[in-house]
Formats: sequence, C-alpha cells, structure tokens
Amino acid sequence: MSPRTFQLRDADYQADFPALQSIREPVFITEQQFPLAEEWDALDPLSRHVLAIDADGKPIATGRLTPEHKIGRMAVLPAWRGAGVGLAIVQRLIDIARELGYESVSLHSQMHAIPFYQRAGFVAEGEPFDECGAPHQNMRLPLKAANLPGKVLQVDRAASVRAAAIEIAKSARHGLCLASRELEFELYDDETFIEALKAVALSGRGALVRLLIDDVRLALERDHRLIQLAQRLSSKIEVRRPNPEYAGNDRPALLLNDQGGWLKRQDPSRYDGEYALNDRPRLRELQLAFDRLWERAEPETRIRALKM
Repeated sequence: MSPRTFQLRDADYQADFPALQSIREPVFITEQQFPLAEEWDALDPLSRHVLAIDADGKPIATGRLTPEHKIGRMAVLPAWRGAGVGLAIVQRLIDIARELGYESVSLHSQMHAIPFYQRAGFVAEGEPFDECGAPHQNMRLPLKAANLPGKVLQVDRAASVRAAAIEIAKSARHGLCLASRELEFELYDDETFIEALKAVALSGRGALVRLLIDDVRLALERDHRLIQLAQRLSSKIEVRRPNPEYAGNDRPALLLNDQGGWLKRQDPSRYDGEYALNDRPRLRELQLAFDRLWERAEPETRIRALKM
C-alpha cells in the first residue's frame, strides 16, 4: 500500500484558527480530557504555528513554537498517527527556531511521547512534573546558531514581524532604535517585546531607546503600553516625530539594535520585510539613515503633555 501523502504549511493564527481548533480540541479536550479553559492561551497569537493537511486539504495535525522558545500543542488526529506527520511538524518548528536565531528549543512532553521527541534529538532534563493533571517531562534540543554573520531572513505576516522584533530587542545590550508610522499595536503592543525593550532601557549607564513615530495620536488614545513605558522612563526612552521637511514618504519601518540586529519593512503599510540578527555592515547603513532623520526630528511633546 502506498504511503498517504500530506503537506505542511505555516499557519496564521487568526486566519487559520478554525483549522487549529478542528485538531487541538478533539485531541486535547475530547480525547485527553484537558480543560478547555487552559487550551487556548495568551501565547497562541504570538506563536508560530504549523499545519499539516491531507490530499483533500483537510487539517490533520498542528504544533506551535512560542516566543519563549518552546514547542508545544503538538496534536495529530488519530487516523494519521504513525504516518510521520508529527515528526515532520516538529522538524519544521525546529527549522523556524533556527531561522529566528534560537540557540535551543524546549518542550514539555507527556511521558508516553518521550521516545518520539528523542528521535527528533531532544534530551530529557530534570524530573517529571505535573501539568494539567498529567505527568510531563521537560526536554531540550540545542540548535546550531542561525545568527551567522550576514544571514538575512524574511518576514511576511504580523506574527513573524513580531517574533523578529522580539528577538532583536532581546539581543540588544544598551541601544534600540524604532522607526514606525503609528507604532502598530499588533506588532509592538506586546508584553514580551515591551519587557525586552524595558530591559535595554534599564541596562545601565548610557542605555537609550529611541522611538521615531510619525503620528503618536492613536497610540495615545488607545493607551499603547510602549508609550506608557516611555512616559515612565522618559530619561531612557526618547520619542520624536520626523520633520516633514526632511522625511520623505517612502521611508521604511525599522528596528535596530546595537549588536548587529535589524528589521526593515520597505513599505510600512505591509508586513513583508527582512531582518538579521548578526549583520553589522547592513546595520551601519540603516543606523546612519535613522540617525539623519533623528537629528532633524522634533521632540514628541504630546507624550509629555499627557504624562500626568
């Protein structure tokens, strides 16, 4: 009998939610009796998801990679178990982790699944523990660094832009520069990103975060958490708006750190772009362009006016 065929594709959490739901809830809620309230969490919209579909386009398996570098929510419909679908999804999630520059990935394995993850190279760490009423084992897989000098990666969705931004912020030491039209909520009003940015701002003497925002009104009206942080740490996070006499309409959206990391979207109205975690030559070019705009930019007084 010829093997059944399936395909993998990266999933968008919002657009593909019905497909993810059609797999995860039958497996985790109905079959394994895990609480529904604990199945969908705050990490889901921030994670990278992978779907497997059969020859008819029906979803048959899924898994996710969180910004915390953890693989989880691995679920395969019963009819497709033993067909290599789960391992293929794990390998794709590992590839995504490498693309993001993760040094390692970890997961919480149910006890019966430990041999499965061992085949993918994971090693058990520590003692078993209880999670959702079932014993689990922490496992880890070291990865070859994807942040090789000059390696440029692509983004094309809000989730991938957000994940890249988080990695760039986390890898910064004392400096971070952000150029954005409206400080997009779906990209930058994110707890993990804001905590990483805050760590940079408070990293020591000489630390500085610079935000170059065309129009801050929407962020102020909707209580953007990054603006709130800038108001609290005004000596460490400086906000300016570009001078229209010097700033053209074709400026890209940028995120730059002081360690060779950069993210660029040539068209700020789209998510398509590219980034690197260790590309100092290109960073120098982008930093010069940012600095020229920054020197001619005007302080964003509306933030100070509403600080109280």
